Amino acid sequence: MTIPVEATTGVNALDPDNPGFNGLFTLYPNPVEDYLFLAFHLDQPGDYIIRITDVLGRDLLILDQRTIQPEQVIELNLSEYIPAPYFLQIESPDQKTRRCFPVQKID
Repeated sequence: MTIPVEATTGVNALDPDNPGFNGLFTLYPNPVEDYLFLAFHLDQPGDYIIRITDVLGRDLLILDQRTIQPEQVIELNLSEYIPAPYFLQIESPDQKTRRCFPVQKID
């Protein structure tokens, strides 16, 4: 029996500590090579801060006070990032959540 496997996967953003963010965004592909896509699934537009940090907590990218539209997809260029785990943090005015994602370079 052969089971087809899709090579690119995503990270569905489920956070048991922050249920208000559950299902509101998806990260793909997983792992990331050059571009990370952040797809929002909102009921209405909202203001968010998007931040990428390294494992030491250093800010590498900050998109400050972005108004995000429902079903908006944001493309983040990570082609200069070295292979390593990184964290994506999304903050709204009343809560925040964080996801880990790996950057991997394919030769």
